[in-house]
Amino acid sequence: MEALGIVLLCLLSIVTVGILMWLLRRCMHFRRYDYTVLRADMSLAEHLHEEKKLLDKTVQDAALLNCQYYLRSKGHFELLRQCPNIGSRSEKNCFQVSRIGSNEKLLLAMFPASSPCPHDSDKLINELLLLLKHPYLYSGVMIDTLPEQGLVSVLQPFNKDGSLKDIIYHSKPLDRWQTKYSRCGIVLPPTSIRKYCRQILEALLYLRGKGFTSFQHLHSGNVLIRKDCCK
Repeated sequence: MEALGIVLLCLLSIVTVGILMWLLRRCMHFRRYDYTVLRADMSLAEHLHEEKKLLDKTVQDAALLNCQYYLRSKGHFELLRQCPNIGSRSEKNCFQVSRIGSNEKLLLAMFPASSPCPHDSDKLINELLLLLKHPYLYSGVMIDTLPEQGLVSVLQPFNKDGSLKDIIYHSKPLDRWQTKYSRCGIVLPPTSIRKYCRQILEALLYLRGKGFTSFQHLHSGNVLIRKDCCK
C-alpha cells in the first residue's frame, strides 16, 4: 500500500506540472495575441513606413561606421556631417569632410564595389585621373577601395553650386533626393542651354580622343556647375 501511495503521488505531481506548463503556455499565447492586436491598430502603410525608417537607420549607422573607419585609416581627414540620401542610389552614402587644419569642405561618397577590385587598381585610376586635364572636367577627385568592406570611396571638392539638375530645380546639393526634385523645374535661358551643351560636348570629345567611348552615366545630375561652367 505504501508503494502504491508513492506511485499515485508521483503521478499526481506529473499531472500537476503538466497542467501548470499548459497554463503558462496559454498565458504566453494570449500575451502575444494582445500585443498583436495593439500593433494591428496601425495601418499597413504605417507599418511599412516604420519598417523603412528602421531599415534606413540601420543602413545609415553601418555607413557611418565605414566612413569613420576610412577616415581613421587616412589620418588627415575629419568628419563634418553625414548627409541624407542626396542621390537616387540608395546604397550610396555621402559625407561632408575636411582636411584637418583646413576649412575646405570635401564630399565623400561610399558605395558597394560592383566587383572585387584588383590590387592597386585605385592607384592606377588616380594616376589616370591626374593625366586628364580639361577646363570642363572636374578635378581633384580621389578614388579609394576598401576590400574588406567591399566598398569604393570617391573624395572630391564640395561644389556648393550643385549640379545642372539642382540649377533646373532650384534645389540645394545636400537636400534629400526624395524631395528636392519633387517641384517643377525651370526652363533655362537659350543662351545657357547653348553654352552648357557646347561645354559638355567639348569635354566628351576630349575624353573620346583619350580612348573613352562609353558615357552611360551622363545626365544632368552628374554635370556639376561651378561659376556658371559645366564640369
